[in-house]
Amino acid sequence: MYFLKDINSDALTDPASLCARSEAHYTRQIDEVAAGIAEHMAKSRVALLCGPSSSGKTTTARRITEALAKRGISCHVISLDDYYMDVDENYPKNPDGSYDFESPYCLDIPLLTKHIHAIEQGLPVDIPRFDFMSRRRDAKTTHIPADGGVVLYEGIHALNATVMGDEIERAYGIYIRVGGEVWHEDLLQLPKNYVRLCRRIVRDSLFRNTDPAATLAMWNSVRAGEHKYILPGRALADYRIDSFHPCEPGLFRPLISEVLEGVDHPLADALRRAYAPFVNLTAEHLSADCLLREFIGNN
Repeated sequence: MYFLKDINSDALTDPASLCARSEAHYTRQIDEVAAGIAEHMAKSRVALLCGPSSSGKTTTARRITEALAKRGISCHVISLDDYYMDVDENYPKNPDGSYDFESPYCLDIPLLTKHIHAIEQGLPVDIPRFDFMSRRRDAKTTHIPADGGVVLYEGIHALNATVMGDEIERAYGIYIRVGGEVWHEDLLQLPKNYVRLCRRIVRDSLFRNTDPAATLAMWNSVRAGEHKYILPGRALADYRIDSFHPCEPGLFRPLISEVLEGVDHPLADALRRAYAPFVNLTAEHLSADCLLREFIGNN
């Protein structure tokens, strides 16, 4: 639990220290995960990284790879997104007829199972690549050698038993979420789900050419999919990472204010109110590999 007055006080008096402490807390968790994976390798060389939207899975997979490298262990990251099947008339659909991209049945589960069994036997595999522009599998593949290192599967369904089967029992499971929230006296000022929504709006606006109104319109559907397919995986994880950085409300305050300018939506109003009391921070005190760079970039 964090408090508005403490975060604002640190932001005013020593913003560099606030950012450094935020990053150090996250880094300690990464180091603990790497130690856990290394110890678990006698049982399985497969690790599974799962988490809801905008929890920081991409950066976390990279940082785990770097932490394992320091221990002399290679790590190959595989995105479950690459196991998406070609989008056609047989694709899972929502009740309104739209494609249900949150469904685990979007994935080629038999191929995934075959590859995981091969990895566990120390065999090389060639992973498909999914092209999101064409919504079809690419002709190219990614080769995973039989080098004895760790293979880290990353994706929203990585701890979903429907997708991973009995591999969940053998592999080292990691669940990442935003666990921190900010209180103002007895009132919840910044709920943790607002933190993820803010991250997603800023990232999608800056790097994915997605209008904030479109991101807001999808949010309820995204949350429904998380509750159905992702959140149950928490109980299966060997380690839970909290990716909240206490410095981020101040960093995102000016960004979300700018991105949401002129956007008329109840959630946009709620985000503006939630971030308004925080002291503005700039990214100058963040390291180049800070998790928050995944959402705000290098500027």
